[in-house]
Amino acid sequence: TAPAVASPRKLYIQVGAFADAGNARRVLARLQQAGLSQAFIASGGHTDHLARERLGPLAGVAEFDALNARLAALGFDEARLAQD
Repeated sequence: TAPAVASPRKLYIQVGAFADAGNARRVLARLQQAGLSQAFIASGGHTDHLARERLGPLAGVAEFDALNARLAALGFDEARLAQD
């Protein structure tokens, strides 16, 4: 049999991570109001109780750079590349 091939990891921009779900929802609403419709909240799972605001999945690094510049203009200057 052929060896299993791992699927490529998806890229996202992580805008923030909050323990308070209300803060996460406010950031999400602000992103969506700015026209960033691909924004969503990702939960950390059973052991990590942070709500992470992310955009994506991204097509690649060029899209990350463009969106990161747009986020910085909106005041989100600490966005990071995230993978799943």
